[in-house]
Parts: sequence; C-alpha cells; structure tokens
Amino acid sequence: MTFFDRTFLSLAFLLSSQAALAQLQPCVAGAPGTRETVSIKNASFDEVGPPSGIRDWQTIEHVHPGHYVFERETQQPHSPPVSAKMKRVGDEDFGSLQQTFVIKSCWVGKKAVLSGFLRSQDVTEVGGALVLQANGGGGDILSWNHMNENKVRGTTPWTKHSIEIPIPPNTYVLRFGYMLEGPGALWADDLKLEIVY
Repeated sequence: MTFFDRTFLSLAFLLSSQAALAQLQPCVAGAPGTRETVSIKNASFDEVGPPSGIRDWQTIEHVHPGHYVFERETQQPHSPPVSAKMKRVGDEDFGSLQQTFVIKSCWVGKKAVLSGFLRSQDVTEVGGALVLQANGGGGDILSWNHMNENKVRGTTPWTKHSIEIPIPPNTYVLRFGYMLEGPGALWADDLKLEIVY
C-alpha cells in the first residue's frame, strides 16, 4: 500500500466512530447474481449544500485545504444540468469528493460495484480515479479499489468506468467517490453504487 493510500484512508474515514456504533441495517439477500442499487445522495451533483458546496459530498485533501477546487459545472456535463469538477490549484498530493454508506447485514460476503463517468483535462502524474472502500468500525480498511491499474490521465472525453471490491466480515461502511492525484482537472457524473449478490 502506497503512502497516498495510507494517508487517504486515515484522513478519509472521519465517520468511523459513528459507523462502529451503528447497527447494520437488516435486509434479505437477493438471489445469486442479482444486483441491488444503493441510493446515492445527489449522485448527479445537481444540488447545492453542505458539507462541500455540493450537497451530501465531503471534500478531502491530502494535508491542507485549498489546493483543490471542488465545484458544480454546467459546461459539458455528462447528463444535464451539471457535473462535479475537481481541479488542482496548489501542490498537495490529492483531492477527493466522497460519501459514506452504512452497509446492510446481508451485503457481507457480497461484492460492491461503483460505476460512473469521468472526463479529464491535462491530468498528469498519478491521475484520476473512482474510489471504493470497505471500512471497519475503527477506520481500518478491509478492501479497496482506487483504479490503480487504470488511472485516468491526459485529456479524455466522458468515459464510463467501473470498479468493484468484496465486502468482508466486519465491514461497517462503504466509502466511495472520485479523486484526482496531481495536476489537471477531473469531472465526474452519474455515479452508481450496486451490491452484487
């Protein structure tokens, strides 16, 4: 695990104590191979509000805030009226826009899949990615996927990406979103989180 991944995980898991105290939501598992769509709040970034200015989405930066700009943008969204834009304006290693979701009990042992559309402009160095993590109650990472083998670099049109992780025992929270690690700008739109039974 890289320095970025360790730092990202320790900074990102701000809700771990609440998640550890929360009981997992009960549910009935679907038939094998079926998919359950998780209700992402403001998945198309349409609504303005806390905590980041984009309602229900949290901004994370490597150490100090102000090195990445996070905003809703109306120019060239994947699906109107807006998309989320992240741009590095300082020299911090990474920025990320994220949400968390307390899992249901029947998701343990299943697979989580995050898909969405990304586009980029002048992205260099490490690149951009969708991010998906399964975290335990103490903030420990149990499984993760940051598109390490398929980062978005350069200038690219809207392209659909998909990542997946197993949901191990002792998972309390799924953390998901998108990130930019290095210079450039990265847009996201139409994120979708599913559980595969």
